[in-house]
Amino acid sequence: TLSGTSFQRAALTGDVTAAANNNITTVARIQGRNVANTAPASGQVLKWNGTAWAPAADDNTNTTYTAGTGLSLSGTTFSHAAHTGDVTGTTSLTIA
Repeated sequence: TLSGTSFQRAALTGDVTAAANNNITTVARIQGRNVANTAPASGQVLKWNGTAWAPAADDNTNTTYTAGTGLSLSGTTFSHAAHTGDVTGTTSLTIA
């Protein structure tokens, strides 16, 4: 509530809590799921670990990619075979 130049805040309850007119807000849960009481380090994000939201590295090391039909995968680069017939080319395709 804004009254003149003073701002009054009501208490917060539920997943996010705070006393009325208190600048300290606590997030204990997200959508009813616990948030770990651990401060994140630089580069970390909140990730679901199966039990709680907790700080963890923001990486994709567990992602596996598989090349589909007509594609090749070398490291992180996909490529495809040259096209023939009505469509020709390797990086730029031409329709005959």
